[in-house]
Amino acid sequence: MLILKRRQGEQIVIGEGDTQAIITVIGNESGQTRIGIEANKDRVPVHRKEIYDRINGRRPNFNR
Repeated sequence: MLILKRRQGEQIVIGEGDTQAIITVIGNESGQTRIGIEANKDRVPVHRKEIYDRINGRRPNFNR
């Protein structure tokens, strides 16, 4: 696992070309971090982990 520290407005880039995703830190309030994700929705599906697990027929792991 790669762990990064980012400030509000800073970005992380994953992939390249049509499969690139840009993650932007929007803010941090009350212990929750808000992020924005820009990606080609036809090429890079983006889901919350519990939704991804449901789509793929797995039970979500809430014990993290």
